[in-house]
Amino acid sequence: MNKLTELESRLLDKIAVLQVAERARAPLPLRHKDRFRRAEERDYGPRYEPRRWFPEMSHAEIRATGRAAHKLAERGLLVLVAGDSGRTMFVHLTPAGIDAVAGAETPDDPPEAEALLAEIDREIADAEALLASTDPLANDNAPSMAIDTPLTLENA
Repeated sequence: MNKLTELESRLLDKIAVLQVAERARAPLPLRHKDRFRRAEERDYGPRYEPRRWFPEMSHAEIRATGRAAHKLAERGLLVLVAGDSGRTMFVHLTPAGIDAVAGAETPDDPPEAEALLAEIDREIADAEALLASTDPLANDNAPSMAIDTPLTLENA
């Protein structure tokens, strides 16, 4: 299999981190406003948002990221899910893509690969910590929704 370019490697790494973070998230309550969006991301993979993933990139680099995503899909490393308009809406890694991220395709410089895997592990840990700190069900210091005084006509 062909070696991955730096851009393809970055794209696969980012999607892997997003997929792991989505799996680590606790389910939302039934009436939560983002429940449908999270269900879509769980079923189809993370939303394809390269502008948000790589804010430092120029417009031309973002377009190159789209071309790289299509090349990775042709090579069987990614699945691109298109919406009704034909635009790519979601992406997720195939088993071959997971192997590529895990290091099945070793780069020329193994210490660089180990540093990249360590960076991915740190991003996953940061994402899990952020999710744990923002999940009201996991936070013991979250404000209670209980009403202390009964509602009557006199104090309404």
